[in-house]
Order: sequence, then C-alpha cells, then structure tokens
Amino acid sequence: MVRVRARKPGRPFDATPAVVKSAVAKGAVMVCAVVFCTLMVTGCSDDSASNESNGRSDSTSADAPSEAGPDATIPFTSPTKDEVGTEASLAFPSGTSDFLTAELAGRQQIDVTFTFATSDREAFEQGSKLTLEDEKRVVLHASPLWKLNPGTPIRGGIDQVTTPDGVKLNRTVELTDESADRTRVRMVLTPTS
Repeated sequence: MVRVRARKPGRPFDATPAVVKSAVAKGAVMVCAVVFCTLMVTGCSDDSASNESNGRSDSTSADAPSEAGPDATIPFTSPTKDEVGTEASLAFPSGTSDFLTAELAGRQQIDVTFTFATSDREAFEQGSKLTLEDEKRVVLHASPLWKLNPGTPIRGGIDQVTTPDGVKLNRTVELTDESADRTRVRMVLTPTS
C-alpha cells in the first residue's frame, strides 16, 4: 500500500534533511567562489603585514625607494593621458590606447595601464628615459587595472622623476606582451618626500 501525503498550502517543497543539506552546500560553494574572486581581484594583500612606518605598503613594488612620508600625495587625481605623460615624464607612442588609471591609498599611489604597438617599445623606453631589464618583476600587487601574474615575459624597472611642479615620483614600470603585436604597460606612480 502506498501512502500519499498531501502538501500543505504555502509549502513549495518537502524540506527533508537531504534537501536542506544540499541547499546549504550549494550556498557555501557560492560564498567561497565570491570570496575567492574578490581576493583575486584585490590582490590578496594583508595590510597588517605591511610596513606602516612610511605611510604605504611595502608590497607596492619590489625595489621602489620608501621615502614617502604619510602626507606625500600624487599631485593630480584622475589624470588624463597627457597629464600622466607630463607629470611622469613619459613619451607615449602615437598608437597608445586602452589608457586607464586607478587612484589607490588616498592619492599616495596611482596605477596606470595602457597598450601600444610592440614595434614602438624601444622608442617608448628611450623617449621616457626608462631603464628596464628583461625578466625583472617590479609590480608585485594586483590592481583593479591588471591581474597579478600576466603569464607573459616581463621587462621591468624602477626609477624616480621630478614633476614640473617639483614633486618627486617613483615610477615602477613593467612591460608585458598583450598579444603578438601589442605591449601592455603596468605602471605604479608613488610620491617621495
């Protein structure tokens, strides 16, 4: 004999322990996926482990001088390509595209990224007076503008320039292959005292 149980009004399904366990497991997987994606985008940084004596995290770059005081700030916000070119002494190739900036740490750091034709790489380095070395990683944090590990060969270097207003900026620069004919620039600008 088969027993048929009538469903109570307003109860869409039978909440047996197996159904509840399955729903909880799916929810936990979704929460873990969201947390993982958030950590990947934000770079998994642990600010408690950073050196706070200079007002910014030491994880910003590999070799950048750490002379910036807590009050040192970038002399511009939401800069245009022309402003970044002037302030950071960059010679953008004519085919520069995909230009983006992100201000981090209360105007104590600006991340910049853009692309240009790979054939313009040498002219960009020379015109911007950059000294970059093959296989040298200098940008050691993820950014809203790039992922942490590009997975392609890197040329990198760190130097210091003075803006037209006399503010000294650290330029942490990496070049990586975006595609066979495009180069991606990943740059971090931080003020020094």
